[in-house]
Amino acid sequence: MTVIYQQASSVISWLGEATDDSDEAVNLIQKFGSIARAYLHNEMPDHLTPNQKISYSIHRPYQHWREFLEEYYDFSVNGQNLIAIWKLLGRPYWTRVWMVQELVGGGLLKDSRGVLVCGSASVGMIPFVCLCMLIVSGVALTNGEYPRKGSLVEPGRTFDLMGHPQGFVMWEAAMTCALGQQGNRSLTHLIKATSRLKATDSRDKIYAFVGMAQDKYQSFPVDYSKPLRNVLTDFVKFMVKADGNLDILLGNRFQTKRDEPSWTPELFQPEHGWVPGFAQFRADGGTPLTVDFEEGNDSLRVKGILVGEVKKVIGPEVLPESGIRMYPTDHDDEPSEYTKGILTFAKSLTAPGEQEMFWRTLILNHNYQGTLMGTYPAPADFGQMADVLFFGKPPSQEYIDGSQLNLGLHEFIAPLRKSWERTRWNRCFFTTEDGGMGIGPFCVKPGDIVVVLFGAEMALILREEDSGYKLIGDAYVHGIMHGELVGKRDPQLFTLR
Repeated sequence: MTVIYQQASSVISWLGEATDDSDEAVNLIQKFGSIARAYLHNEMPDHLTPNQKISYSIHRPYQHWREFLEEYYDFSVNGQNLIAIWKLLGRPYWTRVWMVQELVGGGLLKDSRGVLVCGSASVGMIPFVCLCMLIVSGVALTNGEYPRKGSLVEPGRTFDLMGHPQGFVMWEAAMTCALGQQGNRSLTHLIKATSRLKATDSRDKIYAFVGMAQDKYQSFPVDYSKPLRNVLTDFVKFMVKADGNLDILLGNRFQTKRDEPSWTPELFQPEHGWVPGFAQFRADGGTPLTVDFEEGNDSLRVKGILVGEVKKVIGPEVLPESGIRMYPTDHDDEPSEYTKGILTFAKSLTAPGEQEMFWRTLILNHNYQGTLMGTYPAPADFGQMADVLFFGKPPSQEYIDGSQLNLGLHEFIAPLRKSWERTRWNRCFFTTEDGGMGIGPFCVKPGDIVVVLFGAEMALILREEDSGYKLIGDAYVHGIMHGELVGKRDPQLFTLR
């Protein structure tokens, strides 16, 4: 199918029959998307005066894109019927995993051959892609803009009212899958990026992407005579051999009782929280992989080191079904139980070293302000913000003298809050018996163990069960994520079942 899409002169994506406001939605996608394309490509409107063109070049921002569109493109986002677009992006078309092959495998995200059709109305794929890119990326990169819930502006109001539409989920998955050329696409990456999409046959969550990935993955057999359990175990064995690492084991996990081995991927998941590749770590220090698959009992034996036992768990902080928060968590509402637990724990920390470890752990030691991938390590001045946000302290006079605190404390702590928002959802904060701190998977609980398995860039949480261990998910543990423990502790074998 990928070859057919690539060779087609045009590809029509049928969204369904027209409804009362679907024509308006299609027309608005065309208008808004065309303006978004011009903005993203730095194309100045023809009507600008010479002085306005100079101002355009100097002041073109990303985080204030709404105001910029209104000033230079005469387009007010607040005045548009975004609800109509959200309804169109909620149609079943946007939920199916095979559509990623159509959009990415066919190259429709990058050229003019793709057309979205609803009823008798149509719009090119390019305006749709640019619209999604501006709205979703613009919101994600907003530089600490946290309006109060009662003063939300668009698209925040519609996000808050109708949630994160499936069309944006499809776009995010497709764009993530489209990164790079087919020659360097990881099959693991494709499958994890599409975990929120649906398939009638669960095996298609793997089979749909074999033809889109690197050549080294093309030999994985597409065999519908195999039951799902066999497909999953064979897939993990294949990926470990093909990649020479344990990347296929990484990620958040939401089920502790499955028919398949715990080390096989969960193909259908809600939002991960963060996903592998969201931050760059090498917990195993580059130690070569040592792994063995035991035939007959679906066990995986892998060498690694024990980090410690989980002592205290706070969370998880469950992501709302809407999939996105457009105003600061707990800013206007009663704080969540997770936030209460975090703030209570923060009050128990008195040593400066413990406090720094705490706030750096919460954000994976990354600054996610104004960037999707984040920068490492988080800047030291985040500590001043953490004093205000977590420890009830005022900023130091020295910091006040060199900063712009006239903006108010809410704006002052916004960069740290923004980074925390990126790492908290569907995850738990935990401590270990030896005083370590980490961010772990959805189902971690006291008594689980933290390990570093050779071949894995993240730490992993395991739970002892049936003369072996169940894989609970991956984790960040502060101070060990770049191989600091490798060579200092004796390796041992862990049997995953």
